[in-house]
Amino acid sequence: MGYNQYSSPFMQKDFPEIKPENKGKFTAWAKKNGFGDACSAADAVMAKKDKYSEEVVKMANYANNFGCSTKGKSPAKIAPLIAAAIPLAKKVIAKKVINEVGKKVNEKVNQ
Repeated sequence: MGYNQYSSPFMQKDFPEIKPENKGKFTAWAKKNGFGDACSAADAVMAKKDKYSEEVVKMANYANNFGCSTKGKSPAKIAPLIAAAIPLAKKVIAKKVINEVGKKVNEKVNQ
């Protein structure tokens, strides 16, 4: 599946939540394997994916994308990330509105 305005993370309805039975699983793995925390483990795993199982790589990727990407960062460091995302979100929303208006115009014309 290719990228389009509707596959954007901004257009997704549900946040990809961790199943209750998997909560803490990666953190426990990280500590068991000598890492200080889940974020340092995630960085190490993603740097050498071929060294780890597919399951561990998936957990590390999730940690990087949804847990470690803003953990411990000051608002000053997060602000540029948010500022960069806003124009994309505006474009996606504008395209969706234009598509909806276009559909309604076509319905009126075809009546």
